Amino acid sequence: MFIDAHCHLIYKESSQNIPEHLAAINKLMQENNLDYIVSNTSTPDYFHLIEHEKKYPKILSAIAINRNLAKDRSKHQEYLKLLRTNVEKNNPEAIGEVGLDYYAEITPNYAPKAQQYILEQEILLAKEFDLPLVIHSLYSDADLLAILRKHHAEEMRVHIHGTQITQTFMQDFIDLGCYFSLSYYHHFDEPEMVFWIDSIPFDRLLFETDSPYAYSVQNEKGKSSPEDVISNYHLYCEKTGKKLDSVVKQVSNNFKCLYRL
Repeated sequence: MFIDAHCHLIYKESSQNIPEHLAAINKLMQENNLDYIVSNTSTPDYFHLIEHEKKYPKILSAIAINRNLAKDRSKHQEYLKLLRTNVEKNNPEAIGEVGLDYYAEITPNYAPKAQQYILEQEILLAKEFDLPLVIHSLYSDADLLAILRKHHAEEMRVHIHGTQITQTFMQDFIDLGCYFSLSYYHHFDEPEMVFWIDSIPFDRLLFETDSPYAYSVQNEKGKSSPEDVISNYHLYCEKTGKKLDSVVKQVSNNFKCLYRL
């Protein structure tokens, strides 16, 4: 059974018809032998919609405040209050995706200090409710590492999604006990991907699609879907020589440890 450890099911287009959308995703999971997927919702206006995901035990919910919203400091307390309210009401399985993104083309006026403040508040919330933390990091390794160390992340359950941790810092994050997920948009033939494949401990490995935003083997120009994660398993096996059955079993064990399933 395959697992998509990071995707997005609730977004602008799907938010208008969530019950039908999730029913279709559930059917897709059954047809494609997907055991679990983790749906990340990081737009406060959509937090309440995760109640619909609770109808499907194999769809796990993660909620957090999108880093792009951090720059509006006047909204910080409103967003954080809304986040807490929905954690208490809807019992998500994780806080995510959280993190830091210093890539100006993706996060204009990215306001690093504001991002760091929101991240630290979300870490505290994850610790309070004993939930895993799903982290996005881009060009922010040093600051992220410092914050995780400050909050003793080695005592938490941390998933670095769409791993882009640089060689300089990778071992530090491994030492904190982090899990790491790989996706096709990394390009499995690029030197960085070879490094990540070689570096990620087998007992911390996960796969993801980051759908619908990231492209896939099946569709390099359009939106991806959770079932596309299966190709990532096969590509990893091609690059490492590992047997698919072994990888499927280990990733399942890793995921269940991360989410205490």
